[in-house]
Amino acid sequence: MGFKKINMPIFLIVLIVLNALLCLFFASMTYERALLPYDELGRYFDGQIVWHEQAAGVYALISTMLLALTLVMTCVLVKKIKYKESESH
Repeated sequence: MGFKKINMPIFLIVLIVLNALLCLFFASMTYERALLPYDELGRYFDGQIVWHEQAAGVYALISTMLLALTLVMTCVLVKKIKYKESESH
C-alpha cells in the first residue's frame, strides 16, 4: 500500500478552513481577555487562575499571523484554480 496522491485544492481548502477557525478562536480569546478588569499590575484574579493583561496582545499577534497565512493560502488556491481553468481551455 502506498500513499495516494493528495488533491491539492481540496487539501488547501481544508487548511484554509482550519486556519480561519484557529484565527477566530484566538481573536475571540483576545476580545475576552481585553474585557477583563485588570488591576494596576495587569493581573485579573479568578477563583482558579490569574490572567495577565499581556496575554491579550499575544493572542492578537497569533490571530493576525493566522489571518495573514489564511489570506496567502487563499490567494494560492485562487491562482491554482485560475491556472487549471486556463490550462483546460
